[in-house]
Order: sequence, then structure tokens, then C-alpha cells
Amino acid sequence: WIEATLVRAPGSTPPAMSGGGFPACWQVGDCRITRIIEHESVGGSKFILPGVTREVAHSVPWLAPDFADDKGRLKMAIQMMVVDSPSGHRIAVDTCVGNHKKRELDVWHMRT
Repeated sequence: WIEATLVRAPGSTPPAMSGGGFPACWQVGDCRITRIIEHESVGGSKFILPGVTREVAHSVPWLAPDFADDKGRLKMAIQMMVVDSPSGHRIAVDTCVGNHKKRELDVWHMRT
């Protein structure tokens, strides 16, 4: 088990839609992980998690405020993580949402 310590990158601010709780940068063991957001939205998650209704989201207390809003709508993000190791290596982890894909939700449809 590795304990993660939440820290802010120098000069960073929390993502606008995160309720100020989700860190832009945190420490895991000797590595620093930085979240780089391309796009965030609230709601419209049925195409990914069709069984997660607002009632289900409300029943999981730790989802709010970082992963769901006070109405029970899930927060979705297109993002990547950058891992900086103590040996000086920098690794970009792309979460692979992918561009140019047909999606039911306009904001996710045929992204470039």
C-alpha cells in the first residue's frame, strides 16, 4: 500500500468545476503526479455509466464535491496525468478518450 499525500503544484489552482477539493498535483511515494485537464463537464455520463442515476450518486458520500455535484450529476473529464519520478523521468499518461468518435453527448461528439 502506498500512501498518497495531496499537495498543490507551485502557483496552481484547483480545477474550476472540482469544488476546490481535487488537487492539481499530488505525491505518491517518491513520485509527483500532475493532472492536466483538457475538458471538464457535469452530467451527461449515461453513455459511460448508464446505471449511475442521481440517486445512486447521492448514496456514495465520497463522490461529492470532487466527482459529483450537489444534484448528483457526475463530473466527467478529459485529462492526462504527468508522473515525475525522483530519477528525473517524466511520463505522460493519456487516458485515451480519443478524438473523432461519434458520441451521444454534443460536447463529447467528434472532438478534435
